[in-house]
Amino acid sequence: MRVAVIGAGVIGLSTAQSIYQQFHSTVSPLTIEVYADRFTPLTTSDGAAGFWQPYLHDNGNIQETKWNKMTFDYLLKWLSSP
Repeated sequence: MRVAVIGAGVIGLSTAQSIYQQFHSTVSPLTIEVYADRFTPLTTSDGAAGFWQPYLHDNGNIQETKWNKMTFDYLLKWLSSP
């Protein structure tokens, strides 16, 4: 299977990584290609400096708060990745 991911910022790269983690052991061959008009260090994600503000948008919604925490924890693991 060939998968195209559009965008090489944090969302595009984490999407590609998630697809790989979810399907690499069950889909063979699995080819993931990332397409973007800019790559690091020229992406918006490079300049975001880890800015995280989910508290401005969840309005006390418990499910959204859970999703925000899961996303934050997932992205936090990327800090120590190569």
